[in-house]
Amino acid sequence: MTSSRYSAERKSNKSSPFSQFRRCLPRLGEYRIQIVNDPPEITIRHHHLAIGDKDVLKFTQILDACEFDYVIMSGYVAILTGRSRSTEDIDIILESLSETETEQLVTELKDHGYWGMAMPLDEMYSMLSEGSRIRIAEEGEMYPNFETWFVSNDVEREALSNPLTVIFDEGQIEISPLELQIAYNLRLAQAADSLSGKDFEDALHLYLTFEERFNTEQLETYVNKLGVEDYYAELTGV
Repeated sequence: MTSSRYSAERKSNKSSPFSQFRRCLPRLGEYRIQIVNDPPEITIRHHHLAIGDKDVLKFTQILDACEFDYVIMSGYVAILTGRSRSTEDIDIILESLSETETEQLVTELKDHGYWGMAMPLDEMYSMLSEGSRIRIAEEGEMYPNFETWFVSNDVEREALSNPLTVIFDEGQIEISPLELQIAYNLRLAQAADSLSGKDFEDALHLYLTFEERFNTEQLETYVNKLGVEDYYAELTGV
């Protein structure tokens, strides 16, 4: 996609939601969001957890109890911070586990009423160790499901090694750093060749919501690393 196409798409779509995005941002004061850098965390106080948030907390508390490192990436991060859209799955990147550790996790998941939607949980280690993913949901349910896989590339390792902790009154979860999440969403948008899909809009939401709070230099480092400079230029021009 070229810069001229960016301009043409913007001009031909005057009713684009991007032009209205700023006025639709959540009022962060309602959630009492506080970001600190050492350690990196977001504190969300007096925020009424949606059903999806409770599902995420329940699932990640199993990972915490097993003391397995994980990080949440992609669409749920935008939803968590006020983006008004739904999602059917939550992406969970796990540290690489041994077969014994994976069996421990499978036992805990079964004990808490989870199942493998397409493949039995007993096949988890063979699937994940081969680079595949497994979808996990509460038994008998399809949504929300947790698309889970072992860390597999440098971007995912960066997210797993430097997570941003989100602290609720009810518990906490680990998400990708905001700067990396924005760049990652831009790469998904670039792969889809779209400025109007959910991935670009997720990146836009995070950028506009936290533009005075994240590290711009770090964001641009990730942008260059992922090769999404043109999409970043479009993002910053909104």
